[in-house]
Amino acid sequence: MIKIYVVDAFVTDKPFSGNPAGVCLLDSWESDQWMQQVASEMKHSETAFIVKNDTDFSIRFFTPTVEVPLCGHATLASAFILWEEGVVPQYKEITLHANGETLTAKNEKTQISIDFPSSPVQKVQNFDKTILKNLSINPVSICQSENDMVFELESEKEIKNYTPDFHFIKTLPFRMLVITARSDQSDLQFVSRVFAPTAGVDEDPATGIAHCILGPIWSEKLNEKTLKAFQASERGAFFDIQIKQARIVLAGKSRLVLKGSLFV
Repeated sequence: MIKIYVVDAFVTDKPFSGNPAGVCLLDSWESDQWMQQVASEMKHSETAFIVKNDTDFSIRFFTPTVEVPLCGHATLASAFILWEEGVVPQYKEITLHANGETLTAKNEKTQISIDFPSSPVQKVQNFDKTILKNLSINPVSICQSENDMVFELESEKEIKNYTPDFHFIKTLPFRMLVITARSDQSDLQFVSRVFAPTAGVDEDPATGIAHCILGPIWSEKLNEKTLKAFQASERGAFFDIQIKQARIVLAGKSRLVLKGSLFV
């Protein structure tokens, strides 16, 4: 029997908030096909598969359709389970290796923090106006991080009221399309929404990797190293962000939803 869990990561104080992730504890790696089938069966944005090494862990991430190199909310969910199930003592840090990256998770009692690489970002001056028209947006600024696009809009209201055309977005050569704006709330710096239909996720409820891009953008814009953010998906999600040179620390709360066993 293989243990599997569903954990909501980057939750608010409401139940069924944040982003649900599957977490699967393995004694050794199963085939890629099997892990992909499990992720398809789970139907969450990502399912994480974890194998214990001598002193640390290796982790891989699958959406319902593809393997992805890194996933913030599934990493948070995985660290939560390793402490919750007693695989790692509560006081001990967790080191996870993912696609060549080393991630360190710390249990800070009220929430979990994870040290991620900061994503390189460049401003885009001349973006295709036809795409903007079809997206029905008029961005204040545009940034690109590898094959992810970030569009800053004028207001939080625009972010919350935006109606995405997933069919059109899926035709674009981007992994993620992110819209963001400065928050109207005094205790938040910015809000965002994230769309990734090319990866099998129309709108992601809470996206750690997107905040590894958004963190540096808003840090430079606001001249602040510590930020609080809200992902304005239907479920809603909170992020605490610290900028540390080429690294970024994301922190948030998790909640166990269910646990069981796989029999296939």
